[in-house]
Amino acid sequence: IRVLLDIVTWGTATDAPLFREHPEWYRGRAWGNEAFDWSHPAFRAWFTSVAVNNLLFTGADGYRCDCEPYYAGYEVWEEVRRRCLSAGRKVLIMAEDGAERRYAFDMEQDGVLWYAVRDRGGQYADPVNYYLEKLDIVDSVKSGEGIGSPACQGRGEGGRYRFYTCCVSNHDYQRSAVNLNRLALGYQAIFAPFIPLWYLGAEFGMQTENQVLYFVPV
Repeated sequence: IRVLLDIVTWGTATDAPLFREHPEWYRGRAWGNEAFDWSHPAFRAWFTSVAVNNLLFTGADGYRCDCEPYYAGYEVWEEVRRRCLSAGRKVLIMAEDGAERRYAFDMEQDGVLWYAVRDRGGQYADPVNYYLEKLDIVDSVKSGEGIGSPACQGRGEGGRYRFYTCCVSNHDYQRSAVNLNRLALGYQAIFAPFIPLWYLGAEFGMQTENQVLYFVPV
């Protein structure tokens, strides 16, 4: 078993102590709250150190990076990886959105998502399993269609990594994309020319469709 921490990079709530202590580290709004200013050198240095120390202190195996790579970007996570390796820790870093990977990310949560057809918002509201409902897996890998980051798909470079992640559910999904159908997993395991991984971020207590944790008391 490997343990990943979920880390948020877009900002904090307005009443967060960090916002009161360092308002200069913020600029604008994100998701209805205060957005981090990633151009601020002191903030970047602080965040990077905290991200590294969290892993070294807890012994966690890495991060699932919310909304990345569109806030902190690549350089921050490259530095987190370098510092962890220098301390003797090899960590796993997963981007939520489609990423170029580089030295920053090992994988993306949404490795199979057909951006030409729908964005993540559409997928979260009405999840589909692309290799059962939308894409032919062989044609997809040949053309790069539906695999990897939006930029990779646009260049026809999808399917070149050793593994990709198919997101079955996450905390924003309003239902599962598999729904106990083992064929949905087995089809990919048998026919994928890359190593298929599945991300399940289902929430406890979600008994009905169209529910996410934000709307249901625990």
